[in-house]
Amino acid sequence: MIIGMMLLVSLNITDIVFHQSYNLDFSDLNLYWEEFRVTLLGYDTGFYYHNGRQIPGAGWLPAIPIFPWGRILGNVICPGFLPFEVAKWWSFGLLIMLCIITGYEGFQRIYHQTEDKTKAVLMVVLVYLMPFYWRDMLIYFNVGGVICFFLIWMVFLIENHPYLSAVLLAISMMKPQNALPFVIILILEKRWKTLIAAAGLDVASWISCAVITRVNPINQVLYTLGRSTEEEPYYFWFGLLDPIRYFGIGSNYAMLASMVLGVAILLVLYGIIKNTDSVMTNSIAVYAGAAVISTVWMYKSKSDFVIVVLASMLAIENYIAAEKTYKNSVKCILILALLNVLFFTEPIRILAGYSFTMGMTLDAWSRTLSIILMVISYTRKEIGVRNI
Repeated sequence: MIIGMMLLVSLNITDIVFHQSYNLDFSDLNLYWEEFRVTLLGYDTGFYYHNGRQIPGAGWLPAIPIFPWGRILGNVICPGFLPFEVAKWWSFGLLIMLCIITGYEGFQRIYHQTEDKTKAVLMVVLVYLMPFYWRDMLIYFNVGGVICFFLIWMVFLIENHPYLSAVLLAISMMKPQNALPFVIILILEKRWKTLIAAAGLDVASWISCAVITRVNPINQVLYTLGRSTEEEPYYFWFGLLDPIRYFGIGSNYAMLASMVLGVAILLVLYGIIKNTDSVMTNSIAVYAGAAVISTVWMYKSKSDFVIVVLASMLAIENYIAAEKTYKNSVKCILILALLNVLFFTEPIRILAGYSFTMGMTLDAWSRTLSIILMVISYTRKEIGVRNI
């Protein structure tokens, strides 16, 4: 099992070695910081962009599509009230801290099952080195990585600290494409304390943003939605059903179809987990599907794929709890490979420049297949009834 994990790690390390750039790039983060900064100064970038006007003292800003509550709560991730040279290292430090404490939590969960510190450390290190997304998340810094860690910790904390989970969820809703699959599961699980508290915090932040910028709050959302759908760059990818664009169907319809399919898959997985005997009794099991679906149901950047750590940890915990057979080892390695290795996107990127959306679609389907395989292939008889 560990040898198989090492082989998967070697694939990712090979990709990193042959990559051309290793310099930190904070340009994407700078866009978020500018958005937060001018919001605190009283300007709504969506309003100015919609009306073709420049922001006094800031000039023409691209008005990236951040919902109004996110422009207030997002200051936790990248403080707009600080100089950018300070704010960017705050954000980077926050990301590194989240990486470390999430790794420690993974160690604790595996050690709880194995009572073997060496094996627990080794497995956590391999789980962290295996995925393809670290290079992009750390080099091409994006707030999506921090948001994904917030969602992971929301899952870890929700049982004993529902209101702290609510704060993490509220901040994560600055990127609904990441958080909404988790919201669906929270509704199904009837986690009303977390949902109501998070909604209240987001509404309060939304109202605060409207008051600060003196723009109608409904218009703020409309400006954001309009900005997020008006452009159609050729390199954008719009979810599992992105290939239907090759038949002349617009990107908005492709993304809507992908969203519907993603929600349908998520609901089916949840139904299997809750109503049949073909799933583990793990405390993160119902959220692993949301983690994977959040990476495939609409447009994504690779920085957002760190959420797959949650599903990878579940695969490892299932393997540890199951009978140690060759079959289970192969099954776990297959699941981890489908979750973490870009079998299609990178080769197609190399062969065809930036026309790699079909590769992204195939990789998205491989991740979807991995969570389906994980859910239907582990029975309670195999892994026992011990809660983790």
